[in-house]
Amino acid sequence: MKLERNALLIGGLMSKQKQLPESVIESQIFHYLRGRGVLCFKSIQAGFFDPVRKVFRKQASPYFRKGVSDCLGLLPDGRFLAIEIKARYGKVSPEQQRFIDDVNNSGGVAFVARSVQDVVDKLSSIIGSSTPMK
Repeated sequence: MKLERNALLIGGLMSKQKQLPESVIESQIFHYLRGRGVLCFKSIQAGFFDPVRKVFRKQASPYFRKGVSDCLGLLPDGRFLAIEIKARYGKVSPEQQRFIDDVNNSGGVAFVARSVQDVVDKLSSIIGSSTPMK
């Protein structure tokens, strides 16, 4: 409970001052999920620097998919979790929405979160408040 309260306090206090950067929201969400025992990790979709051509390039793999959510994981009940993390006014791209829809249509849980409270609200019925904090 203490971990959840701290994450919510940080989010609540800072959001009254100014819009939180996406990186801060992301950190709060990962802190909350890991404290609840949710296996989760950050999905990095950025390109890479090609030292030969001296330019940034996108992934060339046929298995690369645009729009993969920022946070991926497994819920305690075994379902796949995908959370697209956005700042208050951040826009979800069509590729990101398609990924969220595909995960939900496949039996997983996917949504957009603009705060740690969004995650608490969305997952409370799944992970509940009785899940031990780790």
